[in-house]
Amino acid sequence: MNDHEHDAEYKDLLDAARRLPRSIEPPADLWPGIKERIRAGKPRILPFRRALVLAAAAVLLVVVAGGGGG
Repeated sequence: MNDHEHDAEYKDLLDAARRLPRSIEPPADLWPGIKERIRAGKPRILPFRRALVLAAAAVLLVVVAGGGGG
């Protein structure tokens, strides 16, 4: 591809992006579950965060349990 072809492809991409809607409403069937989680006031712990907390607890346990060394 030469620069002219790249420019034309870029222009086409920009034109396609301009035709996209500015905003999209989520489907109504998602809202009941979301509203329930918000009303419950209970933060959901993400799997990654849970794994991180468990790993930190394991390290702390090893340090405390093995603290009598040397």
